[in-house]
Amino acid sequence: MKSIVISPTFEDISFIFVLYPNSKMKKSILLLLMVSMVNLVQAQITINSADVTHSGDIYTVSTGIAFTGMDATTTGPNYTWDYSLLTASSTTTDTIFDESATGSLLSFYYIDNAFNSNRSNQAKHGNSFTLGTVSVDAVWDFYYNTAASFNEPGFGAIVNGAPLPIPYSSRDIIYSFPLTFNSTNSSNFGYALDLTTTLGLYYRVQKSRTNLVDGWGSVTTPYGTFNCLRLKSTIVEVDSIYIDSLGFGFSTPPITTNEYKWLANGKGIPILQINTTVGGAVSQINYRDSLTATVISSPAAPKADGVIFPNPTSNEAYLNLSSAVTGNFKFEIFGLKGNLISSEIIQLSPDRRISPLNLERRNLGTGDYMLRVSGPNNFELSKRFSVCKK
Repeated sequence: MKSIVISPTFEDISFIFVLYPNSKMKKSILLLLMVSMVNLVQAQITINSADVTHSGDIYTVSTGIAFTGMDATTTGPNYTWDYSLLTASSTTTDTIFDESATGSLLSFYYIDNAFNSNRSNQAKHGNSFTLGTVSVDAVWDFYYNTAASFNEPGFGAIVNGAPLPIPYSSRDIIYSFPLTFNSTNSSNFGYALDLTTTLGLYYRVQKSRTNLVDGWGSVTTPYGTFNCLRLKSTIVEVDSIYIDSLGFGFSTPPITTNEYKWLANGKGIPILQINTTVGGAVSQINYRDSLTATVISSPAAPKADGVIFPNPTSNEAYLNLSSAVTGNFKFEIFGLKGNLISSEIIQLSPDRRISPLNLERRNLGTGDYMLRVSGPNNFELSKRFSVCKK
């Protein structure tokens, strides 16, 4: 729905002077017009480095369900976007970590150092996956937030038990600061994976990003109403695959994705993000939310429960799962401030429902900690435990 704004002109103000000479009414109307003009200016915000994510931030994010008549393409200056009818299909919590929390090799490769071409200062968990005989776990996406831009130098993962940094050919410039109405920027980036020794193929990804701030105004979601800028990003991806055993390769047709983001001051992540195909079909909806959001649980997620014993403990503990599970599971231990202390992949089978946590070698001091276990089929379990040194 388009907003209607009555903006005073110099002719309007001159007319008031003629119509209401030396009157209190003139002063009141002029004051009202001045306030209106100030409010109009304040509504058009600017986004800078301080307004996006920083290490230590924790956000609640809901995956939304599109409603009838929703159109992500509508935009313009002083626009009102109403997405209050969104409902959540699931809700998760995203934690932004310091790059040093991602493990020795990955944190060294993306170390926050002026001499490092892959420099980063924050990281976020990515999605684990399995491809044939290759198991990709503990995925980390790395980011660098500076006064000039918010960019991604690459990512990394634990591949078949070994840490593997995967840098981009050049940085993905997600935001170029300052962001104002009609701001633009573009970047080209990509990466290559040489999997000839494991899968017998070479895989390369090439991407381009074009950004345009195509609107400003206010956006309403189930989380609230905010003054915002609207950023449209067009991302084009071409994947190339070379199959070593057959001695030939091919490239996929370009895949175009449009990302629409509504950005507000001091909110870190977008208030709302809608991704669509080039044809306009909605592929993803995420919006910032609160912990009190109503959530429809995913039926695919298995019931997960377990007990840590002894709890509290002095130097050793065990996790006893209430149900039989199988596959590779990621065991992560966090401090209560969200700092990652350790991460490892443990293979579990139906006959191994009790797993040692090996707390002694992690040298945990007295205090409270959080264990998070994630694995196949959306398995996720979080348990709090205490360590009391004697």
